[in-house]
Amino acid sequence: PSTDTWIKPSSEVPLVYCSLGTVGKASRTLAMAFYRRVIEAVRMPQPLNLIIATCDDEMTKELQCEANVLEDGQRIQITSWAQQLNILRKSSAFVTHGGANSLKEAIAIGVPPLVCPCRADQPGNAARVVFHGIGLSGSMRHEPVEGLRAKINRLLDEPGFQQKISGMKRAFEGYDQEQRAAKILDQMAAGEWGAPESSALCKPG
Repeated sequence: PSTDTWIKPSSEVPLVYCSLGTVGKASRTLAMAFYRRVIEAVRMPQPLNLIIATCDDEMTKELQCEANVLEDGQRIQITSWAQQLNILRKSSAFVTHGGANSLKEAIAIGVPPLVCPCRADQPGNAARVVFHGIGLSGSMRHEPVEGLRAKINRLLDEPGFQQKISGMKRAFEGYDQEQRAAKILDQMAAGEWGAPESSALCKPG
C-alpha cells in the first residue's frame, strides 16, 4: 500500500516516522541494527503505527520479512522511498539521523524529532535540537530499545516539545516572508555583511 494512504487521518494511534536518509554500504549494518531496535521500541507495551523509509531496496525487503514474522505488517510499514513531507504531516514524532534537510522539514511541518546522529554535522544538529527544546537526541549505535521507547513516548506525551517546535516553525515562516536569506546573500555580494548584524541573527529567541 502507498505510504500516503496507509495511515488514515482519523486513526487514533500515533504515527512515528523513521528515516536515516541515504545509507552508505559502510553504515548498512549500523542502520539495520538501529531500524530493528526502532521496530521493537514501538511494539510494546502500547503499539504505535510506524513507517520506516530505508532508501535501500535490499534493506527494505529484509525488514519487511522480519515485520511480517512479528505479525506487525498491518501496523508497521517499511518502504524504500516515501514522500517525506506527506508522511510528516500525519506523524506525531520523527526518528531521524539529523541531516539538515530532514530537520528543516520536521520544523516546517512541526513534528518533534528524536535525532540519532551518525556523522558530519549531525551531532551538532542533535545538540541544537536539544538546546532549543524542540526534540531529543540519542545514539544510533548505542541507544537501547528501552531508551528509544522512552524518548519516543516523551515526544508523544510531553506537550512542551510540540509547543517549542511550533514556535520555531513560526520563526522560520517569518524568515521566509522577510526573504531573510536572500537579503543576506545580497549584502554579502555587495560587501555589506558585517559581524554586528550577523551576530544579531544568532541570538536565541
